[in-house]
Amino acid sequence: MVVHGLNQVGSVAVEAEQVNGKNPDIEYAGLGISFVADVTTVSDAGLDKKNPYEDLSNLVESLKTKLGMPIGGVDIRIGSSRERKDRGEQTTLQMPNRSSLRQYFKTAIEPEIRQQHRSGQCPIRVDIVDEETEISVSIDPAKSPYSSGGYASYDRPSIKNRNPYYKALRSKVPQLKGVDALTGIIICDADCATMADGGFGNRIDLMDTLTRDFLRQNSSVDFVLAISVREERRGWHPAEGYDRQMFAMLRTQDALKIAGDLDTTFRSMMRNFPYPRDMPVNAARRAIEADYGWGHHGGCKMSGDNVRLSSRMIMEVLTGQISVDRMSELQRGNPFKLPFANGRLPTKIEVIPGGEDDNDDWIEFTFGGSDPAITPFK
Repeated sequence: MVVHGLNQVGSVAVEAEQVNGKNPDIEYAGLGISFVADVTTVSDAGLDKKNPYEDLSNLVESLKTKLGMPIGGVDIRIGSSRERKDRGEQTTLQMPNRSSLRQYFKTAIEPEIRQQHRSGQCPIRVDIVDEETEISVSIDPAKSPYSSGGYASYDRPSIKNRNPYYKALRSKVPQLKGVDALTGIIICDADCATMADGGFGNRIDLMDTLTRDFLRQNSSVDFVLAISVREERRGWHPAEGYDRQMFAMLRTQDALKIAGDLDTTFRSMMRNFPYPRDMPVNAARRAIEADYGWGHHGGCKMSGDNVRLSSRMIMEVLTGQISVDRMSELQRGNPFKLPFANGRLPTKIEVIPGGEDDNDDWIEFTFGGSDPAITPFK
């Protein structure tokens, strides 16, 4: 995407060998300036692997589906510990890491949930507290059709040179050291909390601090361009949708005299970028899903009496290409279970055409009130 954008405003040589023997991604010339740059992406995948809260949530939801429980009503709380380092603190959730979580869940959590479910206990509650673990799981589907959770922020850097963002920048220094040209790093958001929009500029301030500190310690790099996506609601209700746009932050060495020319070049480059369809966190998740297809596949919208699902996914279920269990996993629960458990049947099914750029349509189910024919006698 960066190469395409720069090619519209100048000329780009890709991975051209430099005098240092390295092959950085981009050698650019145009709009009165030239530079050599390497492009990289950064994510919190390493931190998420050590602190797999979301994996635990998925395991609980999957077990609930197998047990025939309605959607929602899950609340997961994880304790945390803070370790003092030389230049700050490191926060770690008190739970097994990703490699051992599934086995831990099967031996320590799943049997408790199954036993309490068999005995009819509600709410179901599992609390585990020891020297290394602090996990609390509560399941009460009658409480809410939604799930919740709580844990300490482990992905906000408190040590300047020991975090994913700084390490991604630092890893590109050898590519640029010794290059006889203006040099820079273009770093792109692939689900990194440091680059996310935290509101009121707090994440931008943090990203700015880390970037300036990196440039101060690495004089062989003249500039850093950070690229992410920002979104705003179109109205008060999420159903009204979001407007997304590319976001960039350019920082240069203080003595760089052509910072203004760089700014002009990159603004022109970004005008040639495609419209962002997803936020980086969602795009990163879609990219690792083996069964992911374009369109609304795996998406779900619920509001009031309506449930809206991908037309493509409905057809895959009806033709047997994917199972109902697999659909439930993609939706984080079966969206039809709650209305059916309450004795409600569809009163209208409507196809909602997708937009011009969509490769899928929505199928919207509208549910009526409780039907005496299927409502449990009370």
